[in-house]
Amino acid sequence: MTKIGYVRVSSKEQNLDRQLQALQGVSKVFSDKLSGQSVEGPQLQAMLNYIREGDIVMVTELDRLSRNNHDLTKIMNSI
Repeated sequence: MTKIGYVRVSSKEQNLDRQLQALQGVSKVFSDKLSGQSVEGPQLQAMLNYIREGDIVMVTELDRLSRNNHDLTKIMNSI
């Protein structure tokens, strides 16, 4: 079992520090700097490909995975 973190900000000017601080202790962190309107974030996709059964995915807020319920549900089902 590995704890995996995912962080995202919507623009390159925003800072990931607050989210990274909240996820201290995870084994691996994936991070994207792009709008949450797309589920095509390269690091989100990399994380989904990386995780294995039994891993725990941690985010600071659910809207870091997606901004709408349909995509969020799809991502959570993949996890």
